[in-house]
Amino acid sequence: MGSETSGGRMQTVISAVVLLVLAGIAAAVLAGKLTYRGDGIALGPAGDGAAAATFGHLLPESLAVMTPPEHFDPATLSDKINGKAGYYLPANFKALDCQRFQVVGDPQAWLELFVFDMGEGNNAFAVFSSQRRSNAAALDLTPHAYRSGGSLYFVHGPYYVEIIPSVQSPELLAAALELAGNFVDRTAVEQSDAGEEKDMFPRENFIPGSVELQMTDVFSFEKLDHVWLARYRFDDVEVTAYLSQRASEAEASELARAYAAFLLKHGAARERRMAQGFFTELSLFGHEYIIFSHERWLAGVHECSDPAVAATLAQMLFEAVQADE
Repeated sequence: MGSETSGGRMQTVISAVVLLVLAGIAAAVLAGKLTYRGDGIALGPAGDGAAAATFGHLLPESLAVMTPPEHFDPATLSDKINGKAGYYLPANFKALDCQRFQVVGDPQAWLELFVFDMGEGNNAFAVFSSQRRSNAAALDLTPHAYRSGGSLYFVHGPYYVEIIPSVQSPELLAAALELAGNFVDRTAVEQSDAGEEKDMFPRENFIPGSVELQMTDVFSFEKLDHVWLARYRFDDVEVTAYLSQRASEAEASELARAYAAFLLKHGAARERRMAQGFFTELSLFGHEYIIFSHERWLAGVHECSDPAVAATLAQMLFEAVQADE
């Protein structure tokens, strides 16, 4: 009986020690969530079951890790950004890694870093340009970067990056800018800019910052994809021009004809048609639509209220694609 009592006491002591050790570990983990400043790991290719990237190696002295990193793939993206997945999935989204960081000593002031791996620069630019805020202020961070309030948005190689603060403050903005700079400096990419097509647009009357890349169902026409758009201003008339480099001259011509047929089916009237390559001008609900193909280029003017402006801009586009020969 005495030996059983002694054994029971020993088990009680061991259990108490184990509980104390576990409590210590839990406390250390909790403290780590609030103050940990690890070196983190570099971003790598996303894959099935890929672990979330951490960004401790990017943090300025003013920030500390607040939450564990999160990782989302195409199947789970909507769990994080419900309602906006439609911007990313058509642009060949690969993965999202994100994490929150707090200002050291102030847990109420924090920001969240979102890194969308889009696979290539054009895809990253597509989601960047499709969500550009109206009050965007350009940043000298990458060729495609801006600030809206205290939030930062930019493209770096295949990555589209957002840094969103909990509140707007000079301290958080300074920390966000330093974090963004560290991301660009310490994240190696093979391609630092989007494709060359965007540089084909004529500069005269061009509205800076207006270039956009649409990946699918452009102008509500399901066959029209991967189209670059830019806005122009002629006095009080604003108008959209577009360019798309296709795989072959035959594809460009066929797609131009198919888009024209789509507009005609929806009530457009043909204004004129020219023999060189394919060039047609249509009128729909009081607006001019010009569509043409040249070599591998499909191009045109979309929904212009002034026929003279439409013709002028179409000529500028035609000369631009001719110069690319």
